[in-house]
Amino acid sequence: QAEDGIRDKLVTGVQTCALPISNAATTIMEAAAAVATLAAAALAFWLVRGITRPLATAVAAARQLSAGDTAIALQMDQHDEVGDLLRAMQQLAEGLSDITLTARRVAQGDLAAEVAPRGDQDTLALAFGDLLATMRALLQVTDRLGAAAREGRLDERGEAAHFEIGRAHV
Repeated sequence: QAEDGIRDKLVTGVQTCALPISNAATTIMEAAAAVATLAAAALAFWLVRGITRPLATAVAAARQLSAGDTAIALQMDQHDEVGDLLRAMQQLAEGLSDITLTARRVAQGDLAAEVAPRGDQDTLALAFGDLLATMRALLQVTDRLGAAAREGRLDERGEAAHFEIGRAHV
């Protein structure tokens, strides 16, 4: 019986000491879970914001380009897929801006202006180059026919085969 009494006192003592430790451990685990949840929420917010802001910039730039405005300047400090997208959009805007400037020069009479295609697939620059070549050829024919007319050679003709597309409209 003495052993039973000692055992009971020992169990009671352990229970008395273990209960506060268990409560403290539970409180610490709950606090750690709350901190981890807040950290995860903050990280998720930061990640989402890091993606949505640059994408919103890209969407705004695409809308600006689709409206014909090539004067865009994008901040490209990201080194990921979104940064690659922004850099590609900036290159697109620069290419369109180059063609726009050349078109303005041609509109002012500068047929020496050139468009440098950015590759074999640059259909806009290639088509613009074809347009310039046709305009130069038309100018040469016009100059030659004007000179012939001034000299009284009214039987001089242009090379209609070179300009078949436009001939149907004349």
